[in-house]
Amino acid sequence: LVRDCERAPNPASKNNCIAWYQSLTETEILKARELIETALVAHPERAEFLDTLSVVLEAIGEAQGARDASWRAARKNPKDVYLFTQALRLEAGLDPE
Repeated sequence: LVRDCERAPNPASKNNCIAWYQSLTETEILKARELIETALVAHPERAEFLDTLSVVLEAIGEAQGARDASWRAARKNPKDVYLFTQALRLEAGLDPE
């Protein structure tokens, strides 16, 4: 987290980075939601920020919101196989393993 997030080019990207790591480890998940929502205010159409929102919402247990955010991210960057795979996984209701 420190290594990657300290290199972020701006505050919104740093918030996105921190929120993503926190959601993956399910630590300070409510703070993660606050951070990604703040990042999205600054950049509401960034695919990677929408993906982080999806991961955060999934960790919180908000499946529908996670699916919606994931599909929004995939539509923003349709050539990104990761984003498309995440959206399909969430649509199918599968675990991340």
